Amino acid sequence: MPPDMQIAPRRQTPSDNRAILEGSAAAPVLLPGNKKDRIQRDETNCFLAESWHLPYAEALIEDVPSFLPISIVFAQRAILNRYLELADNPEPLEERLDLWRAVEALRKLKKKVART
Repeated sequence: MPPDMQIAPRRQTPSDNRAILEGSAAAPVLLPGNKKDRIQRDETNCFLAESWHLPYAEALIEDVPSFLPISIVFAQRAILNRYLELADNPEPLEERLDLWRAVEALRKLKKKVART
């Protein structure tokens, strides 16, 4: 990111995320992971968002403890559905790595929730 570009941290709402996924927002989707492995760009040089990104991001930012377990389940189901979509296509290796990282992050989050 260029040094002259500052991003003020703020919690995105689900409607912000939906707008990004639907293409009606200009903000990039930034999710955890190795930046080099996860950047995909289309011909307009914008970030691409997959269907599993929104439920995954919502699980990561959920701040209501009673909603966290169901958010994790929704994210896990979305990731599983994407794995099934990719079953016959070996091409998106970077996304497969992102999916694996997301599963690991959710597993750790689920374990942490279970301890509390």
